[in-house]
Amino acid sequence: KGSQQLLICLGWLIYQMKLIEKCMKECLNSNSILDYDDTSSLYKTVNIEHVKYPPQEKDLVGQVKQAMRLNSKLRFRLRRLHGLVIENANLQHQIHGCHNMSSLEAYLCQHPHLLSHYMIELENEHRKLNLCLFWNQHEDVFWKWMESVLDQTITIEQDENEEQYEPLRQIDCQRLEAEKQKFNAAIDTLDSALVRLEQLWISNVRNS
Repeated sequence: KGSQQLLICLGWLIYQMKLIEKCMKECLNSNSILDYDDTSSLYKTVNIEHVKYPPQEKDLVGQVKQAMRLNSKLRFRLRRLHGLVIENANLQHQIHGCHNMSSLEAYLCQHPHLLSHYMIELENEHRKLNLCLFWNQHEDVFWKWMESVLDQTITIEQDENEEQYEPLRQIDCQRLEAEKQKFNAAIDTLDSALVRLEQLWISNVRNS
């Protein structure tokens, strides 16, 4: 039952707070290697128009797909560059022979120790973008599952209510009535005490 409640809370967050959409936008707006590099060569290579689309001008899924294409292209180029750096002794001329190198690639040629870090960062970014697209493709399945969980929860609660609320016996009704009278009497006593306290307070204030 606790797991079902957690699942319902998760579903509410996803639907009401637009949690997945916010995560997708955060992936797109977070600091990325692509933001620090001159990526014009990447756009030309994959025939993508080099335009920064605000959310209202282009759908979110389209932005994620474009970011994934650029991410994949840059990862491929960094892997290639990484291989060239590893074989630096024998393949130094190939590195210098690479045309249309971006500013980032040229910088990494001079600082090869940063290649592994950037490749790991790109892999993580690509994985997050891929998860965003996976959610977009399977969101309907999740909500159908949520409906079945909600239906099951309602059925369980109805069964519990039927088992929990049994007709009171006559002796139980009498006991409840007696306790009710005691409770009402205690309230009356408390009211009287409060009235006396209020009168004493007013009297003390006047005398002072």
